[in-house]
Amino acid sequence: MVINPTLNTTVGAALLGGFATSMLYGIVCSQCYTFFQSPNQRHTAVIIKYPIAILSVLITLYTGLVLHSLYWYAVINFGNESKVLDITWSIRALVVVAAVNDVIVRSCFVHRAWILGGHRTSQWYIFPLVFLVLCLFGVSMTVGVWSLKLKTLQDFQSIEALYNANLIMVAVADLTIAGRLTFLLASMKGNFIKRTDSLINIMLAYTINTGLITSLVSIASLIAHATMPYNYVFLAVFFPLSPLYVNALLASYNARYWLRSESPPGDGDKLPHNDGSLHVRVIVESQETY
Repeated sequence: MVINPTLNTTVGAALLGGFATSMLYGIVCSQCYTFFQSPNQRHTAVIIKYPIAILSVLITLYTGLVLHSLYWYAVINFGNESKVLDITWSIRALVVVAAVNDVIVRSCFVHRAWILGGHRTSQWYIFPLVFLVLCLFGVSMTVGVWSLKLKTLQDFQSIEALYNANLIMVAVADLTIAGRLTFLLASMKGNFIKRTDSLINIMLAYTINTGLITSLVSIASLIAHATMPYNYVFLAVFFPLSPLYVNALLASYNARYWLRSESPPGDGDKLPHNDGSLHVRVIVESQETY
C-alpha cells in the first residue's frame, strides 16, 4: 500500500494532542497542589496519599515523553519526510507509562466503590471490578511491551487488533466503574436533608460525566485508528487520555473538601475525612486507616 502522509494528519495531529496533554497536565499540577496543601490533608489515609504521589510522578514522566516525541518530529526531524511515519522511542515508552498510570487510577476508583459500599465482605460486585481492572492492565501492558518493538507506523498494524481490544476494554471498564459508583451514590439519596441530597445530585452528575467522557475519548481513538490507520489522528485523541484520568481522580478527592464546606451545619461533620470517598455517613466513623 502506498502511503502519502501529510503534515496536517501526522505532525499536526500529534501537536494538537500534545497541546491538550500539556493543558491537562497543568490542571493536574494545580489539583495536586490543592490536594496536598488542603488543611484536611492530615485526615487523608496513606493508602490515598501514596497513589496520588506516584501518579503525579508518572503523569509528569508521561507528559515529558509526549513533549519529547513532538520535539523529535517537529524540530529534530523538521523537513525530513522520511521520518514522519517512524515511531520514536518516547511514543513507545509512554504506552507502558500510560498502562501503569491508568491501572492505579482505576484501582483508586474501585477502592472508592468499596468504601461507598460500607466495607462489607458481601460486596460481590467488587471482585468483577477488580478482575476487569487487572485484565485491562494485562492487555495494556501487552500492548505496551509489543509497542517497544515497533519502528514505523506500518509496524503498528501487527498489534492493531490488540490495541483496539484494549480501547474497547477501557470504555467498558470506565462505564462499569462509573455505573457502580452512580448506583451507590443514588442509593444514599433521601437519607439526609434536602441540601445534602442536592450535593449528592452534583456528585452523581460528576461521576456519570467522568465515565462518559473517558469512554468517549477511548472510542474516539478507536474510530480514528480504524478509519485513518496511517496517520497520527488517533494519537491526538490518545495523548490526553492519561492526564484526563488523573484529573478525574484528583477532582473527586478534592471535591470532598468543597463538599464539606458547602454542607449545612452539622452535615459537614458526617463527611468522612480519611477514606477518599465522596459519600455521606450518618455516624461519624473513627479515624481508622483504610
